[in-house]
Amino acid sequence: RFGIGRGLPVVDDVDLHVCLLPNGRRIAALQGELLPRAQNASAGPVPVAQLHADHRPRLEASFVVPGGRAGNYHLVHVKALSASDAGGEVLWCDSKFQCVDASSLSGVLFEVAPQPVASGPTGRPWTETRRQIVVDEFRSRAASAGGSLAAAWARHFDPDGSGSIDFGKFGQACKAVGYRGNLPRLWEMLDHDRSGKLSFAKLVPTKPLAPCR
Repeated sequence: RFGIGRGLPVVDDVDLHVCLLPNGRRIAALQGELLPRAQNASAGPVPVAQLHADHRPRLEASFVVPGGRAGNYHLVHVKALSASDAGGEVLWCDSKFQCVDASSLSGVLFEVAPQPVASGPTGRPWTETRRQIVVDEFRSRAASAGGSLAAAWARHFDPDGSGSIDFGKFGQACKAVGYRGNLPRLWEMLDHDRSGKLSFAKLVPTKPLAPCR
């Protein structure tokens, strides 16, 4: 239930590890801790992390996980996103929890759906031109929300100035700037070296972008 190597960063101190079974199925395991937070899901589940399309859950599943304080437990839910080529998300489902607490996701296991087809929504392959259109749309939206791409990066994507972000923080920032596209696919296009981290250098366009209208 635990990986000894470096996993794929998901959110906070949580990594994702994947195990390939002899029958070809893949099992994903979350490992690590969500930083202390106060979430109230009385109005509905609250997304706390997004999963890459390569780790799309095959089925929905709920888990009771331990909190950081003695006797505290929290309810989280793992599910696939609605689009067939999208990933999934981890939802915080506590409805009455009010205090600030950390929570451990170590041991949360789920089966990964079969690999998605590397194509766009029309079923056609992602050509370089179509990839550029998707990335440019994202850059324009971010620039429009922040005044410039650099300002948006500093304010929404990397406010602590660490220099790089993981997929979880990327998803939260995209929501903050109003981007509504396929996040796992966009991440795949931007994370060229598959490092699991995104820096501002990977976002910089080769030519100036006008903010979207």
